[in-house]
Amino acid sequence: MHRNPDDLPSALLETQRRQLSEVTSVSCFDAWRDSLVATSGRSGDPPGGALGVLIARLADRNEGAREEAASYFAGWHRLLATTMRRLQDRGRLHHDADPEALATGLVAGVQGGYLRARASGSPHHLLVAIEMALAHIRSFADQV
Repeated sequence: MHRNPDDLPSALLETQRRQLSEVTSVSCFDAWRDSLVATSGRSGDPPGGALGVLIARLADRNEGAREEAASYFAGWHRLLATTMRRLQDRGRLHHDADPEALATGLVAGVQGGYLRARASGSPHHLLVAIEMALAHIRSFADQV
């Protein structure tokens, strides 16, 4: 089934909202990571799926498309920061952790890992980049 590329970013954000609402500990990010890597190149979608559409829009010379993509990534960042704060509130993440910084690092890992994965043709780079960001997040969970 081929999906409309214009619908993919909204669907990605909704999927992220649902998945991140289920994160109750730092270890829950493993399932989130695995799902993101698995869906980054799902057949029937444009190359790279929703992530590919977003990243292509960032590179687009059309300012409106770039702003739209930036808005989606900002929304994703907010979802991740909210998740980090929730983990802090539940005592699952050390109070010294900076939810905004952790969310920024994780989004950057997704973006950079995705670009490397597309360039190499292997999702392994996306997995490694996300895992590096998660390792940093785990360091704050280990202190609890």
